[in-house]
Amino acid sequence: MNSVNVPHAAFVAAQAAIVAHQQATLRVPCEAFNRPGMEDIVVAYPDGGGNWIGWSRDSVGRAEFTLQAYPFAAGFPCPAGRPGELVSLQCADSGQQVSARVAAVQAKRESDGWWWVVTVATST
Repeated sequence: MNSVNVPHAAFVAAQAAIVAHQQATLRVPCEAFNRPGMEDIVVAYPDGGGNWIGWSRDSVGRAEFTLQAYPFAAGFPCPAGRPGELVSLQCADSGQQVSARVAAVQAKRESDGWWWVVTVATST
C-alpha cells in the first residue's frame, strides 16, 4: 500500500468523504515534473502500465500514442498509486491515517507547478 502525506485540511475533508462513502479529490505535489530539467513539460499522459510520461508539446492523438509507444510502466508513478490500489493518507500535522482506494489519477500543470490530482473513495 502506498502512503501519502497530505495537509491537515485536505486530510480532514478526505476522511469525512471516505466515512460518508463519497469521493474526495486531493492535490499531491508531483516531484517528478517539478524538478530541474523538466520546465518544458506542458502535458502528461498515462503509459500502458499506469505511470506518467511528460511531453514538451501536445498534439492530437498524443494520449493514444503514449499508450502505444510505452505499453509498460516506463514513466513516473504517482505516489498515491494507480486506480484500484489502496493508499494510506497521512495527516502531515497529526500523523493520523486513513485508508482509501484510488479512484482516479491525473497529472496536471497548474500556475504553482505540477500536481497529482488524486480522487479517492472508501477502501471497501
